[in-house]
Amino acid sequence: MLDGLRGVAAFLVVFHHISVNWSRPLAGGFVAVDFFFVLSGFVMSQAYDERFRQGLGVWRFAQIRLRRLVPTMWAGVLVGFLIYCLNYPDLFAGVIMGAAALAFIPLLGISDTLFPLDGVQWSLLFELFANALHASIFRLLGEWCLGAIALIALAMFAMGSYATGSTAVGDTTATFLLGFPRVVFGYVTGMLLYRSRLRHSLPHLPAAVPMLGLIAIVMAVSWKFAWWSQMLAIVAMPFLVLAGTRAVTTAPDLCERLGRLSFPIYAVHLPVILFCSEIFHPD
Repeated sequence: MLDGLRGVAAFLVVFHHISVNWSRPLAGGFVAVDFFFVLSGFVMSQAYDERFRQGLGVWRFAQIRLRRLVPTMWAGVLVGFLIYCLNYPDLFAGVIMGAAALAFIPLLGISDTLFPLDGVQWSLLFELFANALHASIFRLLGEWCLGAIALIALAMFAMGSYATGSTAVGDTTATFLLGFPRVVFGYVTGMLLYRSRLRHSLPHLPAAVPMLGLIAIVMAVSWKFAWWSQMLAIVAMPFLVLAGTRAVTTAPDLCERLGRLSFPIYAVHLPVILFCSEIFHPD
């Protein structure tokens, strides 16, 4: 069921970027990225905590994660590079941006967007950062310590995003530093959800409950586009992941396909949307 939720979240991010560029609804879909952060902490704990206890090393874990994430993200960068070359004559700048993106180097102070060829890459950079902390430090900590880290990160994230007026932070030079508490809160909360025994005592839910809940939260943020509504949505994301762990679906194959498609769609969609925006809504 979590695979199906991952797919829904990916499409909500797509609709968010369509809304930004073509003035359509679901502009609040960026909060689905925070759902991804929570889900990542849960899934990584589920998949690797026991393997860490059995001796899986940090370097081997890093190899596994890079092999999983990097090729698909590079495909998105390639699409962005090709579209950039079709729209702009400055090939040298495109090569520089492409090389930086392939190496996951954000263009801090050079570009307002950290990764101009494929803007969503910022979230993968921060997820890899959280993965590194998980493998080296977080997996060794108890629940009380992780809870304190999550609360501190939430407080830092809330104060910083309040100052900017939005929780959509971490993807630009101006808000880059706020990406760290943003991902740490979500990821560590996901780890705590996996360790929690509460999820085993919850009743089973229809699959529609967490899916419609995620869509409803995004629609509410889109309707009341304010800092406080965005923050409430982010705080609600762990509960959606928790509900997803107890959800029962009658279409497991569909959920599995949605899960498999979610990352490729997420990695490639933004350059395509921007390209279509240039064609249909030129300045």
